[in-house]
Amino acid sequence: MAVNVPNATKVYFCSLFNQFKSPCCLCGQSTLTISGFCQGCLNDLPRLSGPLCRCALPLEDNIEPTDADDLAPLCSRCLDRSPAYLGIQAPMLYCQPLSRLVNGWKHHGRLHLQQPLQHLLVSQLCTLPEVDLVVPIPLHWRRQWRRGFNQTALLANALADRAKLPFADVLRRPSAQHHQQGSNANQRRSAMRGSFVSKARLDGLRILLIDDVVTTGSTVGAASQALLESGAHSVSVAALCRVLPPDITGDDSDHC
Repeated sequence: MAVNVPNATKVYFCSLFNQFKSPCCLCGQSTLTISGFCQGCLNDLPRLSGPLCRCALPLEDNIEPTDADDLAPLCSRCLDRSPAYLGIQAPMLYCQPLSRLVNGWKHHGRLHLQQPLQHLLVSQLCTLPEVDLVVPIPLHWRRQWRRGFNQTALLANALADRAKLPFADVLRRPSAQHHQQGSNANQRRSAMRGSFVSKARLDGLRILLIDDVVTTGSTVGAASQALLESGAHSVSVAALCRVLPPDITGDDSDHC
């Protein structure tokens, strides 16, 4: 696969020098750690909390019980289509100011945000399921070439290093997908159908699938299905942030 050498080089040097303490990426004040956030800004970041469905959305009053004690109940969105994954952990809400940081990193070349966002994922996940392999959501090679990096692979590498788990970039996207901002769940699900294939057999392995932002769950659902079809025993998902749909937030913006 072709590599965007200038962008990839910037990512490498940014990763190298971000091991040192840096100002808070939100307020600019000095920090006492290499997290990239001062304690005040870190405390103010919006978090996902409360009883949650397997898809990491808040549960309504009417919940679907499950026979498996270790699986969360299902919300009304999942009743007709049970997810292929065991569950999603996403500690943060995708709204301001976190959405600005994520978009700045992914789309605007603000590579100094890589280390703070990696640290945020690793530090805010409460527990990890028992898994054998960490796998990132892939980008199509053209998009990765333009960007110079795959943000989910960088997040997955950081998490695998911290948890001392093996990392493998086993999924690929055989065709490019258009940006799906503004698409509803059905449109995203239709667009993602058959969009991932596994490059290796994963017989009997328990997979931890990593994404940066879960919007409707269609991407991680399609990727989970591809992993299961390649022989994986189970798939659990971890992501940095979760988008709440407008019928929960009462708003279609990314502002909390």
